[in-house]
Amino acid sequence: MKNNTDFCFVILNYNTYDFTIMCIDSILKKAKGNFKIVIVDNNSIDNSGKKLKDKYISNKYVKVILNDENMGFSKGNNIGIRYALKEFNPKFIIVNNSDTQLITDNFLNKIEEIYKQKHFAVLGPKVHIKNNKLQYIPSKMPSKKQLNKSILRYYFKLFLNYTFLSFIDQKFFSNKFIDINNSNANKAYENVIIHGCFFIFSLEYFKYYDGIPEKTEFYREEEFIYLNCRRKGLLTVYDPSLEIFHSINGSVKATFKNDRKKNIFRYKMHIKALKILNENLN
Repeated sequence: MKNNTDFCFVILNYNTYDFTIMCIDSILKKAKGNFKIVIVDNNSIDNSGKKLKDKYISNKYVKVILNDENMGFSKGNNIGIRYALKEFNPKFIIVNNSDTQLITDNFLNKIEEIYKQKHFAVLGPKVHIKNNKLQYIPSKMPSKKQLNKSILRYYFKLFLNYTFLSFIDQKFFSNKFIDINNSNANKAYENVIIHGCFFIFSLEYFKYYDGIPEKTEFYREEEFIYLNCRRKGLLTVYDPSLEIFHSINGSVKATFKNDRKKNIFRYKMHIKALKILNENLN
């Protein structure tokens, strides 16, 4: 018999014990209501999965699942999503990175209010990062031409890091984040790409799909979710009244202590994912 709950958080842990603890603490503080937290450890090499399981073994809100291999982002999260659907019968599943923290008070009540108005399939929050910046502005799907330009840009960044010129990459080609007062980031949008660090899925999405598209191992999952929603006429919504903090690349930083090696891994994965995405555009 299923244990009915309204919300279930699914958090993928890979070598991010401290981040995951902070993430869970923020949920327990800000998410008032009927909820569960499913932690999926993706076969961490630092023993953090077992440490999390031991820490939360008696906590009624938290369930820890230990994968016996690193399944990547989508497949790893889907273990938690499918467990949540089977065991808890939730109205909403929130898939959030371990390096995120809730900011908005009464977070879950706010989600329900937005759903009553929009009946979204996927909802995304405003994403704060350090230094009073925001991570992104909601956007539509890029064209094949734009994707090809992004691939070339990542190849160039990869070259700079392979040739020990990463300082050029960081100075001239690093991400330009958004000012916190940017008007475009402070408006609600419909039918846009939701940032991959924090997805809020309603049952509208799970009428058609039982998880995140498993097209890529790491990165660009948000575009594939957007494509799936557009193909079924499902609504994606960005609402800045929901706010979170994102530490950015927590798992990658924990795994690669060397910035150059971290960047090489990230850029390779982005190139691979962008090529797959390009092939899936009509």
